[in-house]
Amino acid sequence: WWNSQLITSTICFDDKPFKEIAMHGMVLDIKKNKMSKSVGNIVAPSEVIAKYNRDYLRHYIAKEFKGEDMVFDWEAFKDIHRFFNTFWNSYNYGAIHLEMDFSKAEKIEVRKLKAEDRWIISKLHSLLKEALEAYEKYGYPKAVSLIEYFVLEEFSRTYIKMVRDRIKDNKAELGAVFSHVFYSLIRLLSPIVPHMAEFYYQHARAKGMPDSVHFTSLPQGQEGLIDGALEKEISKAKELLESVLRLREEQKLRLRWPLQELMYVSASGKEFPNATQIIADSANVKKFSESKAEPKGKYATKEFGEGKIYLNVEAGAELKEEWELMELRRRIQDKRKGLKLNPS
Repeated sequence: WWNSQLITSTICFDDKPFKEIAMHGMVLDIKKNKMSKSVGNIVAPSEVIAKYNRDYLRHYIAKEFKGEDMVFDWEAFKDIHRFFNTFWNSYNYGAIHLEMDFSKAEKIEVRKLKAEDRWIISKLHSLLKEALEAYEKYGYPKAVSLIEYFVLEEFSRTYIKMVRDRIKDNKAELGAVFSHVFYSLIRLLSPIVPHMAEFYYQHARAKGMPDSVHFTSLPQGQEGLIDGALEKEISKAKELLESVLRLREEQKLRLRWPLQELMYVSASGKEFPNATQIIADSANVKKFSESKAEPKGKYATKEFGEGKIYLNVEAGAELKEEWELMELRRRIQDKRKGLKLNPS
């Protein structure tokens, strides 16, 4: 097709119809054999579109594009469905609980935001910078992988869990963060999944905005919103929390059971200046602190990095009452889920 376009344009206009073109090789079956109608192993694009949709197919091709032969695998669409589903659930979470406004989402003021908000904004703009660089170099697989990781791991699995207890009291701040993130993401995704991007854009488009997401510009990563030190600190905090979770499992203390105290002892005593509350909330402890000296009392311990974790495992009657309440809440939530009762 592209070759015929080149020939036709040269004959008619004495000029090429494009400056550059990205190509892949042959599309192979799962056994890496050439697809052929005579062999019966061909998969037509219309078959994929009928089973899923056009954007699933576009997402798959972009993810697998390497400029070489491409092995077609139906199983890969399970991961694509997971991404689309997680994107929808995350967006819907904000749409239900917050007031999202795309008309004011182009810019965001981060100075008064909490550490977890500044972190996700920083991660977003790091993503925008890397993904756009990948686009410019036809590195579609890298761009897709970066976007998937941000949505699945950093925004849905990490950030939403960090802020869910703030939903009632910080609607304005969180609404601004969610709006900025999703307005950026749908524009970033629009070249790959144009129909999905348009759907979300029309759902949130305010009066006075362009008629289509495809009339807007691609979002640019802003250096002033990228905080490399904070990103490293939160990354280390996530690793610390994984160790705390393993320590809880060893002590047979469920994460939903609140505990009094978690302490990290290190040579500096100042490894997590911004993540103190994030760690306390995520570890489900009343207090997280840092020190250079070991605490006294009933603590479970675990080595971490160049320091040591101390988890206070003492639980009095009042704390155990909270545990019982958490267990009751879990049972009620499971019952609601079983009855398919959505939050009001």
